[in-house]
Amino acid sequence: MEDSFIQLNDLPDEMLMMIFKKLSNIEVLDSLIDVNRRLTQIVSDSTFTNHLAVMKSLPNGHIYPLDDSILDRFCLQILPEIHRKIKWFDLESTSMERVLLATNYPNLTGLSLYNIHEETLTHLFTAFTNLQHLKFGSSSSSCPRLSFYNTCPFLNSSNLLELHVNLETFNDCLYLCDGRFNQLHTLDVNILRIQSSNVILNNAENLPALKCFSLSSSNHTFEYDELILPLLHRMLNLEKLHLYLFICGRETFIDGNEMKFSIVNHLNHLNTFTFNIYSFIDFNSEINLLPSNEHIQKSFRNFQYSQTSSFVDYFPKFEVGQCHIYSHPYPLEHFDTITNNFSGGTFQFVRKILLFDERPFEHEFFLQISQSFPVLQKLSVVNRTRQNNKLLRRSKTVSRNLSIIEFPHLTELDLTAVHLDYVKQFLFDTKTCLPNDVRFIVYHRLVRKATRNFTRNTTKQNYSKVNLILFYKI
Repeated sequence: MEDSFIQLNDLPDEMLMMIFKKLSNIEVLDSLIDVNRRLTQIVSDSTFTNHLAVMKSLPNGHIYPLDDSILDRFCLQILPEIHRKIKWFDLESTSMERVLLATNYPNLTGLSLYNIHEETLTHLFTAFTNLQHLKFGSSSSSCPRLSFYNTCPFLNSSNLLELHVNLETFNDCLYLCDGRFNQLHTLDVNILRIQSSNVILNNAENLPALKCFSLSSSNHTFEYDELILPLLHRMLNLEKLHLYLFICGRETFIDGNEMKFSIVNHLNHLNTFTFNIYSFIDFNSEINLLPSNEHIQKSFRNFQYSQTSSFVDYFPKFEVGQCHIYSHPYPLEHFDTITNNFSGGTFQFVRKILLFDERPFEHEFFLQISQSFPVLQKLSVVNRTRQNNKLLRRSKTVSRNLSIIEFPHLTELDLTAVHLDYVKQFLFDTKTCLPNDVRFIVYHRLVRKATRNFTRNTTKQNYSKVNLILFYKI
């Protein structure tokens, strides 16, 4: 170890900085501070001390505390030495209190907190009066969301400028927007339930300080007109807006005209508007009398904020119509309810998708999906309609001419709600080449039929690559 430090000492400061930047700040400080005067001076630079993630973060998103020995060294020695240089902490629940009480942090302005409960918030604003940026995160989607309006009645701050938080209800969002954070310029909320409530909150005052607002919810809401639009209309000086919503209960789809009339015309300072919106309508009339995708696209003519794509579907069995509109570039890691009307494109960040339709998915459709989502990891298919073109592909000549579909990064394939044809689509090596170690979720009887009791030659190669099969009983 001593020889390693001697070799480091032989390198110029610029090269050492380049090397250390490839490591986490926690690793740099734990390994090199107090080794000698020169290295201590280099790693005490603001590059390594301004922002500290005092926790372990895994690629799957899970968060864990540091090892006890490392945490002890930081709390007893390192943090007291660099406490004036720290401006931002990333902290998880089990070690947060110990880190924050290890010393005082006069210049701390930002916190990212993981798996923390809302009661902690009041104490934070009291202890850290300079706190300007606050982000609540979770190491799992099942972690409870925060709910403020009935647990933190006295919460307020005149210094907080930026807040990112996952909330339980829309009332929690209204609570945050009732004036208690009167300098807040950026608010990013993900809400579990957007629905009406009997609780009456002050949601009439304008929010002149708010410049950036992001509202996301992956559950369906019937309250777009009643709750969401009135809140947006209070943000008179809003410059950036992002909406990710599933909207039901309206007689018409959300399209470009609706967004101009109900949102854009009320926000005179808006210069950035991105969105990913699904809207659903019930119908019992002829489909040819309902809006087409061409109609939706025309509604976005002269829409100045971003390039927009859309696709419209009608599902006669359910008497439901769906319109999906989204802006480019598409920033999310998931893409919901893709149908045969998918308009294509390349989505560099999407790792999880759901395919659904009442009409069959043919081989060419899956080929397009594999090309549009190059880093796809999780694929779910919901389609109980048999394929039309499979009879044309039974000959070896036709099979050889098929383009083999590849999903090189696929880790999970869910086929629990499909016709037998789609199990064959993914197991036949004449159609698809699966990567190794795919988690395959499927009914046992479908696998037996597709593989002819595991004897079919065309399925042996892909079947051998499956790491875990969950056989569901019927």
